[in-house]
Amino acid sequence: MKKYYKNYVIPYYDTGTNNYLKPEMILSYMAETSTWHIDSLGLGNDTLDKYNYAWLLNRWEVDISDYPRAKEEVIVSTWTTGFNKFYAYREFIMKSSDNMELARASTIWILVDSITKKPKRIPTEMIHIFSTNNEKMVERKVDFKHYNDYLYSEEKNIYIRKSDIDNNNHVNNVKYLEWMLDSTDDDILNNHNIKSISIEYKKEVLYIDKPSVHSLFKVDNSEITSKYKITTENIDHAYGQIIWREIDVK
Repeated sequence: MKKYYKNYVIPYYDTGTNNYLKPEMILSYMAETSTWHIDSLGLGNDTLDKYNYAWLLNRWEVDISDYPRAKEEVIVSTWTTGFNKFYAYREFIMKSSDNMELARASTIWILVDSITKKPKRIPTEMIHIFSTNNEKMVERKVDFKHYNDYLYSEEKNIYIRKSDIDNNNHVNNVKYLEWMLDSTDDDILNNHNIKSISIEYKKEVLYIDKPSVHSLFKVDNSEITSKYKITTENIDHAYGQIIWREIDVK
């Protein structure tokens, strides 16, 4: 069972007003670690570009148990659990320097033609380079099938910045979570921590697009479930669900 590890020391600019690592940066550190992993295997962007390949993220399933603070060190590990046609399955876990679990995630990626954006079957020789195992981090897989049918109570327009665009010439996947959080009530943000995040990406957002975030919130005892849909006109770009728990005031 081979895993790839990368250490990070958290800078202040990756933390929020409470001095804890922002939720979107947890996803960013994980995605960054996967990039270092494939680079170490000789399958980085230079190699992918030769064959007009690109990896697109299809889904996040994330559980967060605790948040590290600025200047603390965290270790992110990642590994692949398998492949199916053009899908690849990748796991992550983030731990503190004293080996306490902070967050874990399961993800699905799609190999596409970087020009046509159509899925490409993952070459057998590429699969053989990865060392896979069956240690899955998050068994949950939220069903987003009915997310287009909900009556969303809030809508927020998004203005895309040039800095939001990544090397695949579309909005970076972490920005979608930022948009969801920006459309969430301050009362939830100030009095709750994120327990879990689920995101499914449907269609990339480009610089010329003018997306909106639609949201609704359901309260159940001490937990809040927020649901999100990111759209431009009649196109659904992503669905999201966040489960929040009350901050334990000591």
